[in-house]
Amino acid sequence: MIVSARQIAAMLEMNRQSYVQNYRPLMRREFPEFWTRFNEAQIEQILMDQCAFAGRHGLQSGRAAYLLFTLRIRLGRDFPDSEAFGWARAILKRPGHTESERLDALEARVWGVAA
Repeated sequence: MIVSARQIAAMLEMNRQSYVQNYRPLMRREFPEFWTRFNEAQIEQILMDQCAFAGRHGLQSGRAAYLLFTLRIRLGRDFPDSEAFGWARAILKRPGHTESERLDALEARVWGVAA
């Protein structure tokens, strides 16, 4: 079976929409101030943008997109792209490690646990 580019795009869009629906309640609990600064459409776009951002760092899961999003809120918008966060990019690019292992190592480093 051959999958067309249009079908792939539709599947990706469904995954992004699912991510937004799954993580919006968590975002509302963790960052209630967003609901005073942004409307629902803007929040949805923020979450969608985070999918693309995570993808640029070789990450595909909802957990990865949300973790990068929350770390950007806590550490600054330039996380993990600035020179100061070279350690984070190195963790995210570890060869031979699963996405989950890289995310665990990233969280461990951020929260001060040996990675």
